[in-house]
Amino acid sequence: MTQQPQENDQNAKEPRLPSRVLFARVAATVMVSGAILATLMLDLPNFFTMDTLKTHQSTLTGWVEAQKFKAALAYVALYMLLVLFLIPGPFFATLIGGFLFGPVQGTLLTVFGATSGAVCVFFIAKSAAGNLLRKWAGQRTHDFASGFHKNALSYMFVLRLIPIFPFSLVTICAAMLEVKATIFFVATSLGIIPAVYFVSLAGSSISALLDSDKALTSANVFTPEAIAAIAGLALLSTLPAIYKKVRR
Repeated sequence: MTQQPQENDQNAKEPRLPSRVLFARVAATVMVSGAILATLMLDLPNFFTMDTLKTHQSTLTGWVEAQKFKAALAYVALYMLLVLFLIPGPFFATLIGGFLFGPVQGTLLTVFGATSGAVCVFFIAKSAAGNLLRKWAGQRTHDFASGFHKNALSYMFVLRLIPIFPFSLVTICAAMLEVKATIFFVATSLGIIPAVYFVSLAGSSISALLDSDKALTSANVFTPEAIAAIAGLALLSTLPAIYKKVRR
């Protein structure tokens, strides 16, 4: 008789997750597992190569010319999925965006797709379904705490402008540190523009190379016409070192 109240007290102390929270976590686990499985089965990292682009060049360019609006929507949706499911390939996808749509339109579409995907990850990480994402970020969140607490907008902008840390890691940590959604959106959409533009500019200049018989490698993608893109990317690559010196 004396043990029953103790057992009831122990059961009362054990918190039960609401069914909707449990469902959200299970759904998130299934989605992430499905994305990983699809990535492996479809061999997506190897799909984003210059040889693949050369093989399907005429098909892609013809589709864009005939159905430009649908092609733009498909590109944005693909980019969102790459960011949402942390699939390798955004850099090459940005290159393709510049190749298919030109540097300006390619930049706009890429920024829209990347920002939309990042916002989705941001809200998932803040929700009950983001348990896996929060565990993945782990203790690395503390590396960002001071900067976000001092000035969330400027710090978020710098993190997007200067690719010191992985894109998705910054997104998840911003969510965990309670950065406002408006600040996250504005800083992300504006901060990634320079890098996206220079990569898109490089992508817009590779059609001549694809039409030739040269071997397609990363070393010869950037033709003389892409000097501005190379200079811009080189400038951006020096910013992390400058930023670290300034912070010391």
